[in-house]
This record gives sequence, structure tokens and C-alpha cells, in this order.
Amino acid sequence: MYHLCFAAGAGYWDLERIWAENDARRKAEQDRENRRRSELEGFKKLLQAATRWQQAQWIRNFLCAMENREVATPGGLTDRANWFAWARAKADWYDPLVEADDEWLVNVNREALS
Repeated sequence: MYHLCFAAGAGYWDLERIWAENDARRKAEQDRENRRRSELEGFKKLLQAATRWQQAQWIRNFLCAMENREVATPGGLTDRANWFAWARAKADWYDPLVEADDEWLVNVNREALS
């Protein structure tokens, strides 16, 4: 009878060890999943910033091309310099490396443009 109690006691400790191992494994899996999500979210933010930067560069290049070709701007020739200044300011507002302030776009989400 003593032998059976000892065996039952040993089984309890085995179960406790198994539970602890399972808990540790679940925690490690959860930590890994959290890290994966964090890495993906970080990459998405990097990609969004790079895309915004590239788009701001496109705007600036487009403006240079317009200036070089002396294309008519909205508002006519008298407002040409003002329009280019406005357009460059918008590119600076949108560029994630600059993010210049713009009084008219204060509450606009630069990612969603809304």
C-alpha cells in the first residue's frame, strides 16, 4: 500500500511539472506571436513612411519639371510663384522626414489623408 501512495504522489509531481512546462510553452508561443505582430507593425510603419517620402519626392520632382517647362499653373501666371510655394509646402507637410506644420491640415491623418 505504501508503494501505491508513493506512486500516486510521484504522479502528482509529474502532472505539476507537465502543467508548468505547458504554461511555459504557451507563454513562449504567446511572446513569439506578440513579437511577430510587433515586427510586422513596425515594418508596415516603415513601409508607409518610405512610401510617403517617395510620394513627396515625386511631388517635388513634378514641380521641378513644371517649372522647367513653364507650365501654366492654376490661377494664372500672376499666382505662379505662390502656387509653387503652396505645392512645396504641401510636399513638406506630407514628407515623413520633414512633416512641416500646415494650419489647414492640422487634424488630417497623413497616412489616410482624411
